[in-house]
Amino acid sequence: MSQTTMQRWLAAGIATGLLAACGGGGDSPARAAAWETPSCTSVLGTAALTYTRDHGQTRTPRQFELTPNHYTFGLAAFTDPNVLIALGDDGRAGLRLQRSTDAGCSWSTLSAVIDARFAIAPLEAAQNVAYAWMRNETLMYRITSEGQVAQLDLRVAPDALKVDAQDANHLRAARFRGNQGLQLLDSRDGGATWTEIGRSPPDADLQPVVVFSGTNLDHALALSARSGAWVTFDGGNQWLQSTGFGDLQVPNGRSGAIGVDGQTVLLLVQERSSLPGPARPSGVY
Repeated sequence: MSQTTMQRWLAAGIATGLLAACGGGGDSPARAAAWETPSCTSVLGTAALTYTRDHGQTRTPRQFELTPNHYTFGLAAFTDPNVLIALGDDGRAGLRLQRSTDAGCSWSTLSAVIDARFAIAPLEAAQNVAYAWMRNETLMYRITSEGQVAQLDLRVAPDALKVDAQDANHLRAARFRGNQGLQLLDSRDGGATWTEIGRSPPDADLQPVVVFSGTNLDHALALSARSGAWVTFDGGNQWLQSTGFGDLQVPNGRSGAIGVDGQTVLLLVQERSSLPGPARPSGVY
């Protein structure tokens, strides 16, 4: 499984699972008191988004058919009940932001124009704010649950970015600096200013991939092309090399995720062999 394939699989799974878990009836008001389980028999206003009640075995029909090679990578839920935001291209009108106030039973398009480079941009959200960002881009969009969109200049081009689940203005980023390793950065004002924190893991084969925990930004994984991963629990002041990759002699860390419990971690690792021939299949740990 390639990294791109895994990312698309994760995005699809997260999107489907998020709509099923958060839910919301098609007739629910925009300011419902709590999230509700969806009861609509079709999803309106989109070709790309749906929900499931049986772990993906069946999906609620959509108003429009999704055409090949069109993707919606960005999907986020807000604290406001039943409010969702999505960023993608479902093949009908190009890249656009869509908002739902009934947990995904119907979608409307926001008027904001989004740079075409954000066609595969993820959304990072906390409370009632979401951020659309791209690796190696200083441009970022801030989107509120009310549908307000602001364009921001980060002044740094991050390789990774995460928002604090308890504070939408608290961001943590990582920037890969080649032979100088990784640099972690912290912002307390929504990305307007940044402070360098921590140090780089002692690894000459670091990948430009860092995974943060949304419930504790000091907990992060830095992936390595030859050591699998390094983990920090104090914002990069100290790093520990991850172990437990079985018989993989040269574990090549490719992608990963830290669960909301702060303890469950998924890591995609591939054997990076120096011998001729194809690499060994990837494994998830």
